[in-house]
Amino acid sequence: MSEISFCASPKELRDVLEFVFTETDIEVYDTYSEFDKELRKFDSADAVLDAHGIKTTELQDCEGFRIAFYSPSVMKRRIITTIHLKKEKETDPTLRYMIEGWALIFFSFGGIQDGWLRSSDFVHNSEKRAKKWEDTLGKKFGPVSDVNWDALQQLSK
Repeated sequence: MSEISFCASPKELRDVLEFVFTETDIEVYDTYSEFDKELRKFDSADAVLDAHGIKTTELQDCEGFRIAFYSPSVMKRRIITTIHLKKEKETDPTLRYMIEGWALIFFSFGGIQDGWLRSSDFVHNSEKRAKKWEDTLGKKFGPVSDVNWDALQQLSK
């Protein structure tokens, strides 16, 4: 598993997202949908920032968030899984969605609290780790050998 932690201002976050959208084939998704709504796929850095209430013009407190990067050149398919929720009251939500796959990159923006940047990170599976789970998740995710692990490492850098 590869993980890199860093601190980033909202402006730096925007720069990273701009790079992702303009220089790679990465598609950007929420990791989980809101209750009873489809999983959001974003088409621009501004769409991600707007969805999470992040302003790049000033350093103000803001909540963090987590998104998933999917690259068709790394992995042939990404899986959108429906999570059926236990409903106890009539008004309770019934479902939500999540994105899954061997070689997704999960990007977490830590946000800002009391004027301080909180730690951000990105993480993805390694081929070695995925092979350990192939017997358990291979039926759902497909063969680990279908992933272009070299391409994932290039994107990760």
